[in-house]
Amino acid sequence: MDLSLVCRVHCAWASGCAIVGASFPGAIITWPSESRRDFGLGVGIPVETEKGDSTSMGVRLLVGTAKGGFRVTSDNHREWEEWEQVADGPAYPDGDDCGLRQIWTLRENRGTLYAGVQDAGMFTSGDGGRSWRPVPGLNEHETRAGWMPGAGGLCCHAFLFDHNDPNRMWCGISAVGVFRTDDGGATWVPKNRGVYWAHEDEEFKEIGHCVHGLAQDPDVPERIYRQDHSGMYRSDDGAETWKRTRWLEGWDAPVSKGDTVVFMQAVSGG
Repeated sequence: MDLSLVCRVHCAWASGCAIVGASFPGAIITWPSESRRDFGLGVGIPVETEKGDSTSMGVRLLVGTAKGGFRVTSDNHREWEEWEQVADGPAYPDGDDCGLRQIWTLRENRGTLYAGVQDAGMFTSGDGGRSWRPVPGLNEHETRAGWMPGAGGLCCHAFLFDHNDPNRMWCGISAVGVFRTDDGGATWVPKNRGVYWAHEDEEFKEIGHCVHGLAQDPDVPERIYRQDHSGMYRSDDGAETWKRTRWLEGWDAPVSKGDTVVFMQAVSGG
C-alpha cells in the first residue's frame, strides 16, 4: 500500500487481514473469518517505529480489530512487511461481564493512545500500543448497569480532546451518551442536557442517548457538534448544555478547520 499519498484505496492481504483503505491519521481494516464470509471492521493509527516517527521512511500502524490489536510495519511506505499481534492489548479481566468484541476507535493525544471498544469501554497506552490499561473511571461508571446498546452495539466510538486543557476530554458511547472528564480520566460525568432520549432509564436520567458522532471546532474546543439518533446538536460550553439545530440521522459530522462550516454526511445508523 502506498502511504505517500493522503488517501489511497487499496487492498493488501497479510496474515489473514486486508487493509481496504488508508488515510492518515488512520486506516480501515477488514478481518475475514475462516469461512471468508463474515468480516470484522477495524481502525488504525500511525505510531512510532524503530527508525523514528511516521514521517520517516519507516511506518508503523497500530491496528485495532475484532481480533485485538496489531502493530503493522512498512519500511518503504509501500509494502506491509510485518504483522505483530499486541500481546497485552485492550482486554477486560477474565470473568468480567463485559467482553472485547471490537476496537472501534484509536486516537492519540499528548503521547497517549486511546482505544474505544465494544463492549463499551476505554483503554490507554503510553508505550505506542505495546501494552494497554483500562480506564476504571469510565469502564466502571456508576451508571454502567443502565448502559444499553444501539443498533450497532454497545460501543465507545468517539473521542474529543481539549488542546487548552490536558485534563479535559470527551467520549461518545452508543446508546448511552456523551461523557466528559476534567481530571485526566479519573472521573467521568454524563453531559447530555438538552438531548432527547433514545430510551429513558428510570434510575439514571442522564444517560440513554444514542450519540452517533462527535466533532469539535479546532479553534474553540468548547464548541462541539453532536449527531444523535434524534438529530444534530451543538454545544458552546463544553457539553454542559446542548441545543438541537436540525433533524438528521447519520454518523458523520466533520468540522473544517479555518471556518465555521460543519459538513454532515447522512447515512443510516443507530
